[in-house]
Amino acid sequence: MQYLFDVHLVMSFFAGVSSVFISFYLLYRWTKYENRLLTDLPLMIGITTLLMSINLIVVNAISAGYIPDTLEVFRWRSVLIGGIVLPLFQLLLHIWMPKQRKYHPHLVVLLGIYWVVVSIFGPSREVIMILNIPFLLIFLIGMGITFMITWKTKRLKEIRSEFAVFGAVFIFISQVSKVWLMSFGLAYISDLFTAIGILCLAIAAANPRVKQEQKPDSQIPLPTVD
Repeated sequence: MQYLFDVHLVMSFFAGVSSVFISFYLLYRWTKYENRLLTDLPLMIGITTLLMSINLIVVNAISAGYIPDTLEVFRWRSVLIGGIVLPLFQLLLHIWMPKQRKYHPHLVVLLGIYWVVVSIFGPSREVIMILNIPFLLIFLIGMGITFMITWKTKRLKEIRSEFAVFGAVFIFISQVSKVWLMSFGLAYISDLFTAIGILCLAIAAANPRVKQEQKPDSQIPLPTVD
């Protein structure tokens, strides 16, 4: 069991560090766009995978004993995860509710305020997770469905939708199983699923279907539902 735990730490740390570098590459790609938008996929997924990677590295540091596993540390980790949720929410709003675009910033700000208040003032880990995790799961399901549609229809060339679907599925499984696995002392298995999911998302955005055909400053519109 200890051997498996050590292997998990090494693999998760490697996945986290690798995804950090890929995230910076995605953000760099976004800076080369001539007309940059806050809903561009490289920016959204770059921020998401970067914060997921940082959270995964922190989790590994806690498991290895370098950072104390306290409620205060958990609160700040929860705030960090909020930075993952908000870009996903913004992206889903942009894709599925384009006609209500003027309300998007207000909805994102409201969710951000809610997430921070729960994370900072929640009385326990369990309460914080119960109040926050459902939003993460809903948005992961939404992203999975969205990229499954673009995978089948091939309407989105800016990302490898199949990898994005696999990434969303792995991260969803990790979050759903985390509490159950923690009760058996197997939380590291959940973290391993998270690591695989982060790598899939990072690869999905870093290896788009269209490369040479598109100029660096070109933008490919997201699929929208009218």
